[in-house]
Amino acid sequence: RRFVSVRFLYFVASMAFVSSRFANCLVRQLPRGVLRYPKQCTGVSSYLTRKLCTSKRLSAGRGSPGAAEVSSILEERILAQTSTANLDETGRVLSIGDGIARVYGLKNIQAEEMVEFSSGLKGMALNLEPDNVGIVVFGNDKLIKEGDIVKAYGRDRGRPRRTRAMKYTIIVSATASDAAPLQYLAPYSGCAMGEYFRDNGMHALIIYDDLSKQAVAYRQMSLLLRRPPGREAYPGDVFYLHSRLLERAAKMNENFGGGSLTALPVIETQAGDVSAYIPTNVISITDGQIFLETELFYKGIRPAINVGLSVSRVG
Repeated sequence: RRFVSVRFLYFVASMAFVSSRFANCLVRQLPRGVLRYPKQCTGVSSYLTRKLCTSKRLSAGRGSPGAAEVSSILEERILAQTSTANLDETGRVLSIGDGIARVYGLKNIQAEEMVEFSSGLKGMALNLEPDNVGIVVFGNDKLIKEGDIVKAYGRDRGRPRRTRAMKYTIIVSATASDAAPLQYLAPYSGCAMGEYFRDNGMHALIIYDDLSKQAVAYRQMSLLLRRPPGREAYPGDVFYLHSRLLERAAKMNENFGGGSLTALPVIETQAGDVSAYIPTNVISITDGQIFLETELFYKGIRPAINVGLSVSRVG
């Protein structure tokens, strides 16, 4: 009896050791989100347990396996499992029309979160109502019908693929809400930064968007300073305002580093009048112009370039 009791206690201790290792392996195999979705994962443990059956029976000649051998077999089988539970949140289409889908069932969806329909089309959730979600469809809504399954991505619309252009870009901003002196000085500040790269053997492109607003700011300051107004109430030195800015764009020879600065000024025309004061001044300074016309854009001609008024004086 004493000998049998010792063997029984050893067996109980061995099974407790196996159970603890078995439980630890199960916990490591369960998906991370299983605690957030307990109802959807009730069959995970039973599924993993069924997968633990060995493919071969232990031969009778070997006798009963020891506790360490059983534990190692169980752990190997658990760690070999790669299947995971599908925890995606899904809903169904209630109605579809005019590019808007009403979906029921997406209770945890967030605003501007991406979704995917069973047809493969993508959409974005915009309206979050108590009983349904309003989703805009990115494509032909005729491919979607009532009852289709909608799957939430669990993330927002994201952002375009980064090109890291801001690593070599400088923006000097003087918006319409800024004072006129700041709008007047912003192009010169940007040009000074571009000259730094030019003088150090690098190649820089500077875009002035736009010089019409700078001329208006300069006119405002000149009128407040009681300078004599000229054509269109601009001061007499408005041509010099832009010429001393654009002529600083140049290609340096090898003795001065071989760098370059290319200027691309933007001018806004009123009603397409290219013969206005500021447009004619800038046209006479630059090496050509690309004239974009609004009417061509509305007609579907894009890019809306007026080839008759666009000129190149290079080459």
